[in-house]
Amino acid sequence: MNRSIKLLSSVTKASKPVQMNVARFSGRKIVAQSIMRTQFTSKIQTPFGFVRHFNDEEPRKRTFKQDPPLTTNVLLVRAPVGVDIQSALANFGVVENGVHTFETGATPFTFVEFNSAEDATRALRFIRSRSKNPSSEVANTSVAASSAEEIEALRTQSSTPSTVVVLPKIPFAFTESQLAEVFPGYQFADVSVGHGKAYIKLSPAQEADKFLADAASATIGKYSVNAFKSIQFDMDKHKKTPVNTVKVKGQPAETTEDEIREFFEGLSVGKISMHSLEIPNGRTVTEVFVTFNDPADVNAALEKDRQKIGSRWVSIKRSSAKEVRKLIQRKRDQENSRNVDQLD
Repeated sequence: MNRSIKLLSSVTKASKPVQMNVARFSGRKIVAQSIMRTQFTSKIQTPFGFVRHFNDEEPRKRTFKQDPPLTTNVLLVRAPVGVDIQSALANFGVVENGVHTFETGATPFTFVEFNSAEDATRALRFIRSRSKNPSSEVANTSVAASSAEEIEALRTQSSTPSTVVVLPKIPFAFTESQLAEVFPGYQFADVSVGHGKAYIKLSPAQEADKFLADAASATIGKYSVNAFKSIQFDMDKHKKTPVNTVKVKGQPAETTEDEIREFFEGLSVGKISMHSLEIPNGRTVTEVFVTFNDPADVNAALEKDRQKIGSRWVSIKRSSAKEVRKLIQRKRDQENSRNVDQLD
C-alpha cells in the first residue's frame, strides 16, 4: 500500500559536517546509514515518524595528515612484549641483521635499519596507521626516526650499570621541588619532570637501588610510585619533549589576551589560545592555554598559581599540546550537537 510522504517546508543547513544517522527508503523498509555530509537537510514525515533526509550530493571526503618523508634509514620502535617487530616489517626492506633490541626498562628499545630512507618512511607510516588498532600486528606500538649514532649510544649505556630511575605515573602538574619533598635525603644529579612522568639520575648505582626500595612504599597524590630503572638514553628523549604550556582557569569571563600577557609579564609568552566550553550545569567556562617560547619559564609561571587576574583567583597547571587538541575536539563535538538539535 502506497503511503504519501509529506515534506516539511522548514529546511535548514548544517554549517559543519555532522556525523548522524540518516534514513533512506528501500521499498517499505527504512535502512539506516551513517554518513558525513555538508548540505541542505530536510525532515520527512513517514508512517514511522520523522526522519532526516539528505539531498543527493557526494559525501564530504576526509583528508588524513601523512608523515613527511624521512632522511634517515633507521627507526626506533617501542612495542609491548609479544609484538614481533621483525615479522611485522618483513616486507619493508629491513637489512640483514638490522633489528637491534635492548631490554631496558619496562618497554624494550628496538632499532630497525632499512635499505633506504624510503623504506623507513613506508614502515613508519605503516606502524602509525595501525598502532591504534588492537587487533593489528603492531598494536600499541610507537615509532620515531633515529640514527646509527643512537644505536651505538644505547649499546654503550646498556653495558654499564644504570643510575637512572623513572617514575612512570605522577600528577601532571608535579614539579621538581615537590619531588624533592617526597624523597628527602637524596641528591639528584639530574631530573626531568613532565608529561606525567619523572626521570631521576642518582649516583652511584647503589643509591639508585636504595631509591627503588624506598619508592616501593611511597605514594604521590593518589598514585603509587611504581618506579623502575631506566637509562640515560630514555631520559634524554624525555628532555627533548619539554612541557612549555600551562592551563589557566578561573579568570573573569571578560579577560582578554592582552591581560593574560600582562599577567605573565617578564616571561617568554608565545601563543595564547582561549576556548569556551559549556559544562553540565549550563554555564560556560573559558580555559586559557599559554605556550612559552622558553620551557624554563613554565616553572616561573606555575609560581603564579592562586594569584589574581582582575577580581578572581586563578589556577595554573602544567598542560600540553595533547590536552589542547582534546579540548578543541570537545568544543567541536558540542557545536555539532547543537547543529543536530537545530534540525529537530
